[in-house]
Amino acid sequence: MFEKIKKFIILFLIKRKLRKSVRSVKALNLRDARSIGILYTFTDEGSYSLVTGIIHKFSEYCREVKALGYVPLKVVPSYMQVNLKTDVYLKNNLNLIGLPKQKFYTNFTDTKFDLLIDLSMGNQITLNYIAALSKSSFKVGYYHEEQVDIFDFMIKNGEGMNIRTYTDNIVNYLSSINMNTL
Repeated sequence: MFEKIKKFIILFLIKRKLRKSVRSVKALNLRDARSIGILYTFTDEGSYSLVTGIIHKFSEYCREVKALGYVPLKVVPSYMQVNLKTDVYLKNNLNLIGLPKQKFYTNFTDTKFDLLIDLSMGNQITLNYIAALSKSSFKVGYYHEEQVDIFDFMIKNGEGMNIRTYTDNIVNYLSSINMNTL
């Protein structure tokens, strides 16, 4: 019951923030992007390795890649390597309703990335909040009906879609955007 109330409050706050925000949406081919922001989450060493590999893959397309991740743990796992391109926040960095309580994420949301890519596949409401606040030109995320206002381009769940298939779809679709016809 409390989880449903928290989700309702966060979705209300997201809609309110989106009404107040002004940004120009610009569809962009992956190869033309100068900067990419990535949102992600992981729960174990295997998913961490997978996500860092995906972040590295996007680094091949764009020199400036910055990632912000949510780890639903109370301490940073020993296998995680913190670097200049990746920031994380933990479960104990959330307030009572589940939003980040420290303003460390404002540096990320205030950066006007050419592309914002949410790798969480829509299952983290706190990352949805950060995506909604982002000033990025083109936001890409996983399709969920309640997130239609947040993202400019969404990929719907196909049969057996996992993070790797999802990422491959993002790369394929963003690579096929023809800037001459827009």
